Amino acid sequence: MFELTKKQSTTLESLRALSAFTVMIAHCYIIFLGGRYPEYYPLAALFAQSSVMVFFVLSGFLIGLSVNNNLTRNSGNFDIGNYVSSRFYRIYPPLIFSLALTAILSMLSIYVFNMPDGKPLSVWARMPGYSLNFIPSQYFSTLTFSNYLLNQGVSSNGSLWSLPIEVWCYAVAGLLFVRNYWVKILAVCFFLILQYMHIKFRLFSVVWGISFLMAFAMPTITRFRHTVAVCLVASAAFAFIAKTFFIEFITTKVGLYFNFYFGFSFLFLLLAALKANIGVNILGSHARYSYSLYLIHFPVLIFTLAMMMRFGVSNGHTDILAFAITPVVCILITCKSALIFENRKRIQNIFSN
Repeated sequence: MFELTKKQSTTLESLRALSAFTVMIAHCYIIFLGGRYPEYYPLAALFAQSSVMVFFVLSGFLIGLSVNNNLTRNSGNFDIGNYVSSRFYRIYPPLIFSLALTAILSMLSIYVFNMPDGKPLSVWARMPGYSLNFIPSQYFSTLTFSNYLLNQGVSSNGSLWSLPIEVWCYAVAGLLFVRNYWVKILAVCFFLILQYMHIKFRLFSVVWGISFLMAFAMPTITRFRHTVAVCLVASAAFAFIAKTFFIEFITTKVGLYFNFYFGFSFLFLLLAALKANIGVNILGSHARYSYSLYLIHFPVLIFTLAMMMRFGVSNGHTDILAFAITPVVCILITCKSALIFENRKRIQNIFSN
């Protein structure tokens, strides 16, 4: 069985925190400065989406280690109850808080600041496809992770698109280790249906799944003498392939295949770093609220932009000021909220009382 060293754990925590901060800063640029300095928009989108792929890799790898530990603790029998409980308390409390905050901001924009349908036309023009409108069905699809099945998500929180992919990967991975073969078959069938439903799930679940499997292969990977060299070559090869899709990324600002191959490039780079026991300790202490930061920052940014447009104070200077100050506000909110909503013991105590 493979166990992370303290240095390796710190490295993974640092990567998680760095990714969350990168997504937030990139979205800050896109929302406040993207219209004024469009030449840097593709670079901001590149950093944001690449960081999400880092999340997918880390998530798959860490869940793989968790499942492996679960099997080891229970002599090869998978404790599905413990697995579901740990995922529930990890995912839902911060998600519910973020949706409650988003709903409050939507209500404020509509009923306090008198924005028709929650969106002044100028905001709609600057952020096409996003609004502060409150649509209950969007919240339902997010809470049930049926975004891709119902083809809708919360219009004021663009970060939530990746969550259902991860959650359904968690579900399928857990069900595959249940002893009942019919459950395994149903899990595979459900996974194939999701693959058919949406290309994002089809591509990014593969990245998550291979990262998951690599966690089980770590004992072999760490024993192999040439692991670092092989992984670095594989990482460079996938990076080269990703580069061939860079033009697609620049022109569409989506670049699904660029993200797909970048994810594999990062995975093999991560394996090389773990094998070499390389330590990275940058923002590692902030990883405890990285999930909340990822969920909360987008609606706060959209609301701030809407307020600036509503009162006519959006200009070159104030947009730069918002770009500098709003991330601090997001960090303060998530730093405090995570003390409750990312603290499993506190949440369990609340439910038990």
